[in-house]
Amino acid sequence: MNNSTILNVLLTILLPPLITICVAALAAAWHIASQYVLARTPANLQSYLATLAQTVVQAIEQSMQGASGQAKKMTALQDIQNVLASMHLNIPDALVNAAIEAAVIEMKHYFPSISVGTAPVQATPIVATQAPVAIANQATASMPAVVAQVTQ
Repeated sequence: MNNSTILNVLLTILLPPLITICVAALAAAWHIASQYVLARTPANLQSYLATLAQTVVQAIEQSMQGASGQAKKMTALQDIQNVLASMHLNIPDALVNAAIEAAVIEMKHYFPSISVGTAPVQATPIVATQAPVAIANQATASMPAVVAQVTQ
């Protein structure tokens, strides 16, 4: 056998796996690069910051009951900055403060029972004054039986 025959045999055996490995490596590199870029786009950063602020504010509200609002805000700011720094994200403090304030307002609006200084919201029973309207089951097109108990 001459050198060109050996080279042809080796290329025939080794080339397909090498091409597969190269394509897989390029696909993995592209995926990592695209995720890195997408994570740093402004829209994604804003939604990430809002979610992070909501989580941190709720956790601090539950763990620091009785602390002043300023102490809670400083703790929230520090916690959020630590998380952002660990992810190598640089977001101005003004945006972080705005996200914290928005999370506090949202929490007080939607979850008043966990806000410090307020009594838990008592559930009031809903009293039906008339029978509810039944909605047909879309799978069978039949109306469910509805028995309304009207209390006065």
